[in-house]
Amino acid sequence: MSKYFGGLVLVMLVLFSAQSCLAKVYTVGDSEGWGPKKVNYFDWANSKKFFTGDILEFNYAKGHTVAEVDNYGFVTCNATNPIFSDDSGHTSITLNTSREYFFISAGPRDCDFGMWFAVYVK
Repeated sequence: MSKYFGGLVLVMLVLFSAQSCLAKVYTVGDSEGWGPKKVNYFDWANSKKFFTGDILEFNYAKGHTVAEVDNYGFVTCNATNPIFSDDSGHTSITLNTSREYFFISAGPRDCDFGMWFAVYVK
């Protein structure tokens, strides 16, 4: 019985390692980064397929933020109660679960300048 269990654990470890090796890192906005009027982020996100374990990297200037918000925060462009927020200039977010993620920049008028998008993770 323990011989079978040991083999099962080994197979599971190999499968888990293979899945994590398949994760992709996406730079939001590609070479343009995360900024006002730089990229149509909806088109950028819709041109890709995201899977659990993938990573979004945001590169941006000081004065902007990356905020993950719920659906209400997204449609109102309100980051008062974010799920996550950062203003460091470089933010990495691992897409850990299969669901829809909503991102905005919380700066004044940043959503008006296109700094918002959603991704669906399979």
